[in-house]
Amino acid sequence: MKTNEKNLTKRILIPLGLTLVILLTISIVSIYWLQRLHLNEKLEKHLEEVEQLFQMKLDEDAKVLESQINLLQLDKNIQNAYLAKDRDALLRNAMRIFNAIRTKYQVTHFYFIDVDKVCFLRVHNPPRYGDTIPRFTLAGAMRQGVPVYGIELGKFGTFTLRIVYPWRINGELVGYIELGKEIEYITVALKKILDVELFFFIKKSFLNRADWEEGLKMMGRRGNWAQFPQFVIIDRTMPIYKAFNDSLDKLSSHSKDEHLTTRLKVSIGDKQYHGGFVPLIDVGNRKLGDIIVLNEVSKQETALQTLSVMLITFSVVIGGGLFGFFYIFIGRIEAELLKVYRELIAAEKLKNKLATEKFQQQGEFLQSVIDSLDHPFYIINTNNYQIEIANSTTQALGLWPQATCYALTHKRSEPCTGINDPCPLKEVKSTKKPIIVEHIHFDKEGNPRNIEVHGFPVTDQQGNITQMIEYSLDITERKRVEQQLHRQNEQLKVQNEQLDAFARQLEELQKERLYQLNKAYERFVPSEFLSLLDKQSILDVHLGDQVEKEITVLFSDIREFTRLSEKMTPQQNFEFINTYLGQMAPIIHQYHGFIDKYIGDAIMALFPTNADDAVSCSIAMLKKLRQFNKILPKADLPAIKIGIGLNTGPLMLGTVGGQNRMEGTVISDAVNLASRVEQLTKTYGTALLITEQTYQKLTDPSRYKIRVIDRVTVNGKTEPVTVYEVFEADRPAICQLKLATRHDFEQGFRCFHNEQFNEAQQIFEKVLQVNNDDKAAQVYLEHCRQVLSMTMPERPTLLIVDDNPLNIKVLSIFLSAKQFNVLIAKNGKAALKAAELKHPHLILLDVMMPGMDGFETCQRLKADAKTKDIPVIFITALSDTADKIKGFKLGAVDYITKPFKKEEVLSRVNTHLSLSFLQQQLQVRALALEIHNLQLKERIKTLSLQTKFR
Repeated sequence: MKTNEKNLTKRILIPLGLTLVILLTISIVSIYWLQRLHLNEKLEKHLEEVEQLFQMKLDEDAKVLESQINLLQLDKNIQNAYLAKDRDALLRNAMRIFNAIRTKYQVTHFYFIDVDKVCFLRVHNPPRYGDTIPRFTLAGAMRQGVPVYGIELGKFGTFTLRIVYPWRINGELVGYIELGKEIEYITVALKKILDVELFFFIKKSFLNRADWEEGLKMMGRRGNWAQFPQFVIIDRTMPIYKAFNDSLDKLSSHSKDEHLTTRLKVSIGDKQYHGGFVPLIDVGNRKLGDIIVLNEVSKQETALQTLSVMLITFSVVIGGGLFGFFYIFIGRIEAELLKVYRELIAAEKLKNKLATEKFQQQGEFLQSVIDSLDHPFYIINTNNYQIEIANSTTQALGLWPQATCYALTHKRSEPCTGINDPCPLKEVKSTKKPIIVEHIHFDKEGNPRNIEVHGFPVTDQQGNITQMIEYSLDITERKRVEQQLHRQNEQLKVQNEQLDAFARQLEELQKERLYQLNKAYERFVPSEFLSLLDKQSILDVHLGDQVEKEITVLFSDIREFTRLSEKMTPQQNFEFINTYLGQMAPIIHQYHGFIDKYIGDAIMALFPTNADDAVSCSIAMLKKLRQFNKILPKADLPAIKIGIGLNTGPLMLGTVGGQNRMEGTVISDAVNLASRVEQLTKTYGTALLITEQTYQKLTDPSRYKIRVIDRVTVNGKTEPVTVYEVFEADRPAICQLKLATRHDFEQGFRCFHNEQFNEAQQIFEKVLQVNNDDKAAQVYLEHCRQVLSMTMPERPTLLIVDDNPLNIKVLSIFLSAKQFNVLIAKNGKAALKAAELKHPHLILLDVMMPGMDGFETCQRLKADAKTKDIPVIFITALSDTADKIKGFKLGAVDYITKPFKKEEVLSRVNTHLSLSFLQQQLQVRALALEIHNLQLKERIKTLSLQTKFR
């Protein structure tokens, strides 16, 4: 056993040791990786904070500069000097203010600019004036007519925050005031707040080397144009070391924007830095360079290395300790297992010995038990019919072991056969179940005895019947008594027949009286209601009688009957309703239904037979209505429409009320659902709707013209119920159209409820091309458009309308690259057709086109209900204010003049798309609230009906 013990220990310890090594290695690597991830996340956070704080600082300073301009523009001395074009007087008055704000707010630039972009006065540099200002901020202020601010790269390589303010005196634009301040101070503020090192880089392509070097001399700074091949440094918070310089040289080989995702790792002396890039963009949306952000991680790197060493040491110690512990522990367990194994062997031998002795004792006890029985008891072998075990009573009758049962009991040489004396053993073998049969046995003297034989199968472990336990009861005396009782029963039967004849005469008389009584009450309580309660007469009905049964409920209601009844007198109302109900009631009885209640012009009927009767009845009612409508014009009445709803389910029918007044009623969710489905006929413009429960109860749904129509959720239920339209009673032409589009309609229905709204919209549009009057398809199409209008697609569709091929090419290539689907129309007529068929999300429309110009095209788009909500942006060379006003009055959302800038077009398109989708979402929400209000009103009506039912 020693060899086996060693093998067992190795088999356990080797996998255990490998598992420990793998787990500890994974733990160490995971902890190291998480720490690295934490450092990277911290760097990303610093980059984001630098970008946000830089922009926030610019916005804050711009507001301060704007507040100063708001004050100085109101100075009368300055206004008078500027209007008089007195440059010296303007300089004297402006210099006083400039000296104050230069010290307090670090303002370094102060301009007065004429409306033609010519600089009238540089307060900070009076000798320079008369030149044209080509900056973005000035162009933006002139174009928009509002203050515009942003950072711009100066001629000498400096970044300046500039704000240009349109100067109006007495409501008239007289010029522009500009203030500016160098942004070097922001570097120090960012370093102080975020505790990072910053470097501002500018691409050489935006600078002139001579101007840049001249600017360095003017500001008393040092710089090396050749230090980097593609950019220069304009500001920094720490010296540039060689290691940092080498890292920047490597980045020069990267692609245009590849470096933005690159992360720097720089070691300077005993300090470690992690860094990244933040794009530096001016007010003209030009990427001039980058801000390099360095975050010192020396302490974190040292801590990470220390943690790694500690984890490895700890893992070695713990792993070795666990390995030694389990080596000793498993050895002890093996020793205990050997000891237990030997004890189990000894116990098993003793157990077998005791079991043998107990089996012998049980056999003797079993024999004494069966010997105590006072009737024959024996066990028969199924193979040879021999008796193997028998009690003393059996042996006294002449049956003993090794003898066959049929030889001694029937005096035969073969087993029993035939219907009169079936063999119990054969029956048990064939059925494998206990049996009871009656036989005639012969005792030892040869006298016949009536015997009741009880047989029970005995099976082996495989389930095969090997023996049968049989005991016999002598029933000779019982059979004699039974024959005597039979003769007495025959005599009583004759007497009972005589009494029955007399009772039938009394019953016929009572039925006649009950029939007359029931006919009197039948006009108020349907006889079918009594039948369902299992009552013969109204007199048998008691308060609280009830029964539960699956029934199909029919609700029928005249559409807009209130409006019709207001035009009739009370007598005409009742005559009309009774005439209408008189047409419908016989049809309901014809199809084995009965009317539970009349609720004004509404009918509630019950069909206890089957759902097919209810559906066939509804179809017949609608066809009868068509005939009824033909006679209404003779009475100066308009044709009417009805809606029918069917639902099948368990109902409780019974009586409610008090001692002096009670009535029959039905209580069930099935009634509420049938009423709800009838109301849906108005929504979908259908005549007959059935629920999924009714549909499933139909014997053969293919007999009817049916299509799925909706899924509704009933109050108090979580699972929706599918609703189907039966259009069997529609006009033949409508039936044919619905049959032709049924497959597409149901496919659209599935797409809609699977939230595939684009596919559903296309399918329902296809359905309406065939059957334009299909209101259900119209409802689903409108729902699809509402849902799709609430979310902006990944690739919005734009329609460009222009007769200039160059404009079309420029815009289509640019916008396609920006993830837009671009449609082209070269004239107004083509634009109207494309807008109606494709329904783009926005239209870019030229004004000057041959034939139908842009203004007329826009007017027609806004006059069409299908295209009126599509935003229109004019792109045209017409820049007169009158043309712009005309465009806005016609419904355009924006007006862009040519020549245009592509980025400006993109920005305005995105803005108006967002506004359009937001407006559509608000409209959908308002519509949802309105629908909810209508549903509440319908719910109140339903509750009112339910109150009448109960």
